Amino acid sequence: MCTLAVEMLLGSCYINNIADMSLIYLIAAILFLIGFIIYETLSKLKLIVIMLSILSILASFFVGFVRSNDYLEAKEYIEQIEDGESITFYGRLTLIEAKPSSYYLYFDNIIIDDVELEPHISIILISDSDEFTLGTKAQIEGKKVQFNRARNEGNFDEKDYYNSLGCICKVKGSIQEFSLPVFSLQEYLYELRCDINKVLNDNLPGEESGIMSAMCLGDKSGLDTDTKDLFKLSGLAHILAISGLHISIIGMGIYKLLRRRGLNFVVSGIISSALVILYGMLVDGGVSTIRAIGMFLIMIIANIIGHSYDVLTGLAVTMMYLIVLYPYCVLSAGFVFSFGAVFGIAIVVSPLTSIYEKFIRLRFLERHKGEAFRMSIKERIIKALLSGALIQLVTLPIVCYYYYEIPTYVVLINLVIIPLLGVLLSVTLIGGLIGVIASCLVILSGLLSVICETFLYISHIILYAYELLAYNSLQLPLARIVTGRPTVIEIVLYYLILYMITRYFIIKARNMDKFIKSDYVHLRHRVVAVIIGFVALILVITNNDNRLAFEIDMLDVGQGDGIYIGGGDVNYFIDGGSSDVKNVGKYRILPWLKFKGIRRIEYWFVSHTDSDHMSGLAEALDAGYPIDYIVVDSYMIGESNYDEIKTKADKNNTQILVMNVGDEISTDDFTLRCIFAGDESIDDINANSLVLLGEYGSEAPVKLLTGGDMTSATEKLILSGTSKDVLDVDILKCAHHGSKTSSSKSFIDALSPDVTLISAGVNNRYGHPHGVTLDTLEDAGCDIYRTDIGGRVQVDLESKEVYIYLKG
Repeated sequence: MCTLAVEMLLGSCYINNIADMSLIYLIAAILFLIGFIIYETLSKLKLIVIMLSILSILASFFVGFVRSNDYLEAKEYIEQIEDGESITFYGRLTLIEAKPSSYYLYFDNIIIDDVELEPHISIILISDSDEFTLGTKAQIEGKKVQFNRARNEGNFDEKDYYNSLGCICKVKGSIQEFSLPVFSLQEYLYELRCDINKVLNDNLPGEESGIMSAMCLGDKSGLDTDTKDLFKLSGLAHILAISGLHISIIGMGIYKLLRRRGLNFVVSGIISSALVILYGMLVDGGVSTIRAIGMFLIMIIANIIGHSYDVLTGLAVTMMYLIVLYPYCVLSAGFVFSFGAVFGIAIVVSPLTSIYEKFIRLRFLERHKGEAFRMSIKERIIKALLSGALIQLVTLPIVCYYYYEIPTYVVLINLVIIPLLGVLLSVTLIGGLIGVIASCLVILSGLLSVICETFLYISHIILYAYELLAYNSLQLPLARIVTGRPTVIEIVLYYLILYMITRYFIIKARNMDKFIKSDYVHLRHRVVAVIIGFVALILVITNNDNRLAFEIDMLDVGQGDGIYIGGGDVNYFIDGGSSDVKNVGKYRILPWLKFKGIRRIEYWFVSHTDSDHMSGLAEALDAGYPIDYIVVDSYMIGESNYDEIKTKADKNNTQILVMNVGDEISTDDFTLRCIFAGDESIDDINANSLVLLGEYGSEAPVKLLTGGDMTSATEKLILSGTSKDVLDVDILKCAHHGSKTSSSKSFIDALSPDVTLISAGVNNRYGHPHGVTLDTLEDAGCDIYRTDIGGRVQVDLESKEVYIYLKG
């Protein structure tokens, strides 16, 4: 069964060309098939069995290929419709999602232009109202709205995210015709979720209602950004999503309770299964929820018919189910995390913790012959730590790949979090249901309200402890470690080595009693050696430098500036802010730095104090991102924005350096020299921008000029005083986003740049870059690269090649 699931997954990955590795998936599928044939041949199975196995494997690969291809064809069909073009379709309302300023209404069973799409593929209607019944069949008219794309590596990509949920289009419009369902279980469950949500809002303080709504109901609309970041950064984001952990706690809790009450396997299994399915519908769970429910149902069936439950079989069956019905799910991070974690637990965590328990048992029996085995508190703690550490070891490459950093103390935190999670979920759901019942009754409403408040007060105490633990863990040294994104090949090698180490322990554990009696010291040496191997493996997968030998990156920060320079031992950043992208530091600059594996910025230059050049720097300081020095000129001192940055820098142990004309910072083969630092004759923030000249290489160096928002007045002063320094510049970072107030013809002619970089927001209200500036640059014969057109622009200083990044 596992073989069929793997082949189906490889077929799906092949047609989706995930990570541009379609050939690798095809080769892996072929090798897998050959290996399986050799295994069955050596097992001396009958030829008919071998032939049937081969056909099954080929069929599985074909099914994965075809189902994903069906989705891709539907997606391609919709993508042929231009953004802003009118669109009319028919569909069934399946989900209502609250957004800050609107509602997202999800429709599936789509019919558009008489073409019927895959049943589970959906289209989002952006609506001002949620007054619609789930299950309603409707005709929708509107205009197609473009999904936002990632403008820099490491940034969130809205299109990829919604496509991985099966949503291929957004429409801004309205429902023209509709027919209500006769009966809608979805609607009743949705109303129940809203009622429970209201009870939580009325009885839990502050942000806690939003946390519990996300944790118990899958509703993240009330979860504020700061709280989400707190749990994410501390490694506790998994408890905010409805996952296998939640389903196992709730499902097994109900099942065991019914069994203790004397009900047989069949009745207990049917009741607990029905309630778990209803709960899954209530929270409208994603991939991890469906996977967990599927595995729970298979386990219950196994118990009912008297068979032992095999985790890998359950995992394989649910994977095939998901790929057949929801082929787009293989593109989601949730699919990788959910199946990767459970597979790793089955293959690595469970065997190794069982070996540890076996070792403890044998050692106990050797020392206490005739006594009943029992684990000490110390041994139980060690086992819990071992299990937690191994789970983190299994999921480490996945975390690095999607988040580019890891929480250091998550294993210790989970020692407290996980044991209390079952209590937290139970008391919150029970309290919420009692609160809903209390609102419907008159006679017992007072008593039920008190019971509800008591249960939710327990939730408050536990949740407060969670938040306190998460916050304090982030105050510890090295609370987060930036890892960069590992390559797929590195991840595959990591798991192969991890599997081989696990197999080594499993084989050696078969004769563990001999080691305990005669070779205990030698066993300890082997364990130490393997631990060292684990540490080496961790160090390799968590140290990913995705930089070129030396590069310049003009990040797409919208209407603003953000330039990275580096590749050696020292990293530079110039400006970093935006006037039209909210939280540009948190969502664009820092994710890009972490994606690249850049753990600190040694010198962060600020050209001037406008917020579109330093708001991201303020966010980086608030996030505690390591910055050694912030470099300014004397004309910035005393400005309100400067004082704010100074306060944040002091709190972050970052020093402020004041740069004057002629000052330079030189490291490796790169020198950055100040050629203008303001002038008394100018009374303008933009004109007094810090102007820097960079030179890379010793012989015939590559020269870069960047000057913030300097004006033509600044340019005249530069040409009159230091023209010999700026002649024949190879790369020009165009000042003031290409405004016509700078980049005068005389200045551009003097510089004679080969490449000009322009940072501007898409469709910005200033009209940057100005047509006059573009004409001047084109007349000078230089190549022009713009973030508003191409996204992040990268210049390889070794080869002088220019690369742009924008997903198509």
